[in-house]
Amino acid sequence: MGKVVTNILIVDDSKYIRTVVKEKISQMLKANVFMAKSLEEANRFIRRNKFDIAILDVHLPDANNGEVIDLALEYDIPVIVLSSGINETIKNIVLKKDIVEYVAKSDPQSIAYIVKIVSRILKNREENILIVDDSKTQREEIKVYLEKLQLNIEEANDATEAIEIIKSKNISLVLIDYRLQGMNGMELTMLLRQTYTKDRLAIIGISGISSNEVATNFLRYGANDFIAKPFTYQEFSARINANLDLLDLFEENNRKTKEIEEAYKLFNNGNIIVFKWQRREDWPVEYVSESLRNILGYKPENFLNSTIKYAQLIHEDDLARVFKEVQDNSQQKVDSFTHQDYRLRHRNGSYVWVTDSTQILYDSSHKITNYVGYVTDITNQRERDKKLYNYIERFNLAIESSRDGLWDWNIKENTLFCSPTLLTMLGCMDGEIPQCSYSYLKAMIHPDDAMESQRQLDAHLKGNSDYFEIEYRVKTKSGKYKWILNRAKVVFDNNNEPERMIGFYTDVENRKEMELKLERMSATDSLTGLLNRHGFFERFKIFQKGALRFGRKIAILFIDLDGFKAVNDNLGHAAGDDILIYVANTLKATVRDNELCIRLGGDEFIIFIPEYNDKNELISLAQRLLSGFKEPLNLVQGKADVSL
Repeated sequence: MGKVVTNILIVDDSKYIRTVVKEKISQMLKANVFMAKSLEEANRFIRRNKFDIAILDVHLPDANNGEVIDLALEYDIPVIVLSSGINETIKNIVLKKDIVEYVAKSDPQSIAYIVKIVSRILKNREENILIVDDSKTQREEIKVYLEKLQLNIEEANDATEAIEIIKSKNISLVLIDYRLQGMNGMELTMLLRQTYTKDRLAIIGISGISSNEVATNFLRYGANDFIAKPFTYQEFSARINANLDLLDLFEENNRKTKEIEEAYKLFNNGNIIVFKWQRREDWPVEYVSESLRNILGYKPENFLNSTIKYAQLIHEDDLARVFKEVQDNSQQKVDSFTHQDYRLRHRNGSYVWVTDSTQILYDSSHKITNYVGYVTDITNQRERDKKLYNYIERFNLAIESSRDGLWDWNIKENTLFCSPTLLTMLGCMDGEIPQCSYSYLKAMIHPDDAMESQRQLDAHLKGNSDYFEIEYRVKTKSGKYKWILNRAKVVFDNNNEPERMIGFYTDVENRKEMELKLERMSATDSLTGLLNRHGFFERFKIFQKGALRFGRKIAILFIDLDGFKAVNDNLGHAAGDDILIYVANTLKATVRDNELCIRLGGDEFIIFIPEYNDKNELISLAQRLLSGFKEPLNLVQGKADVSL
């Protein structure tokens, strides 16, 4: 069977928007992109082609009220809506339709967001989601949202059904309600975590119980995220997509880990020598790996003190060619090149066939400073070149072409080799660090992470762990910190003393940002941007401890809105949302910087005062808040008479 082709339709009367969106999609995805500027053109395309997703403008010259959306939905095409602005009119047109997402063109980040959503929706067709809830009504409501996101859905009534489904099907994410018959949602989460890690199976807890303890315990028992009922489609879809994105990042990281482990095995078995030469006559050696002893029989110090020159080891029939290859590639200013195979003289007088992949290092003026060569012994394997080159290419991919940086620490001599990729990761060019030492890398670790890193390193050097593997922040040349994953393994000598340690830096900044984003989302009210109930109670514990320790007085003002239900009933929920946003903005503008505004849910708010001296301060704050709601509010939908 031929490969299935993805078809994407863009409909917008702006040629600029159509072109920019198409270019961005083409850069990120392999797809056929069709463009139309009117309902008539869109109709012709849709009747002749099967589309996987459509990006549609609400207002077109021949269809001003979203008719193109209805056309796409009639053909079961997932729809992302574009609009020049998201006002109440647009909301009334769009939100009544079964769309995936709507995006404002005026947002500078909208184009990138569209591409991200398109990519996510296309991936979602391969994702299986399990809903675990003993209420069929609740399951049906959640299914409606998941179907919009093009996800494959499985259902379970209780924990027993859920476990059987997960065993038999490739489930990516589980939505678990707290209240289940028999085993509750938290117990099921804890049971699943005994078998499935967070990078294999995402779990999101759901509950309508207004208790911060439920959310906290779900996360403590192993859930990736928690969503409180009731929730909007926008909040729900953002959290589902964010958790699936995080699973993708975990999968990519695991794939790269396997590649690095294979490269590490290849490097550590003695088949490769790493040389770093100066650009001077006879190529003085600045660094050579310990594998030199196994392959050529020499000690590294023979080269480092210039007792032996590298050029002296090259076979006389190969010497001129090797020099010419270096000269030609240096003149062409290439980043890297591979020599034709040549021979090096072993300490016992025999010759070893090698392949040499060399990187050329430049300073800030693009002048050559050094050469770094990965010299591989192929003496016993020349007849199996194809297999060997696969290993070499894999190694070069891991070391040269990826974002993973190699470091090789000679513990006894306290010398360290850092690959150019590692230095680039720290924002440095080769030569900017006078001496790349382990103490330098250690000094770059964030102070909050340094103690744990040292503890794990000490344990590994004592032989108490198979691998050294830890995530922490490192300081770059710009002064900013970035998250890296440091994986390494120590080699012991015949006396079981640490002799050498080889490791890799992997940039995990994007994954960490995604995890922090999920944490922020779980603590923030999606409508008003204020802290939610969960976020408030997490912070309250900290303030409470400080108040008890230092004898400070704290206070909480509980606020609800009079007349809010009437606004919802008479003017609609959109007007109610506008009221809640107005109240939130007013509260934030009224309180001091150290005071917190929280939306508990519905029309209930809290102001938390972490320190005050006299109750008159609280009375004054309450009076200022009340005075802001004496007059009716003028909304797009009409006047709203609400008060605190």
